[in-house]
Amino acid sequence: MSTLVRCLISFDMLKQELEDLSVSRELLSEISEQHAKLLSQCLDAIHAILEQAAGFSEFDFSQELDNVELGRAIGSKKILGIQTKLLAWALNFFVAKEKAESISAEDFSDRAEKRLDLWQTKAAKAKNQIRTLAKAMGQEEYSRFSHQYRLLYTELSWRLLK
Repeated sequence: MSTLVRCLISFDMLKQELEDLSVSRELLSEISEQHAKLLSQCLDAIHAILEQAAGFSEFDFSQELDNVELGRAIGSKKILGIQTKLLAWALNFFVAKEKAESISAEDFSDRAEKRLDLWQTKAAKAKNQIRTLAKAMGQEEYSRFSHQYRLLYTELSWRLLK
């Protein structure tokens, strides 16, 4: 079994764990530690897949996907590249948001305001990056991404207006 096939199967298993993850249907400002860990593992798995498939064309990659039985569709190499950016920004957003909320709730020192401003700026930048890429992807593709990675009920889920 090739390394790429192992990476694909591992990624498929992580996506199954994400599917099994219980997520509240109310709007979340943060995600659970388990959810963040799974998203981070998915990001690492996608990086491994893209590294193994670096010499493959889109056609060769799709042929390799056809040879492996996976429970969830993976898409193309290009889509995986886009998902790496979205996942990285989503993780940055949630970490920055959590740090900002922690500072505003607990730290009242003189330097806290500067640190709070930096974390809020980082969260806003990540959210804007996601929104820009989501608009380029289109509503259907971004909704599929949000559903696959269980981000439907977070601040990163929105209807894209044309």
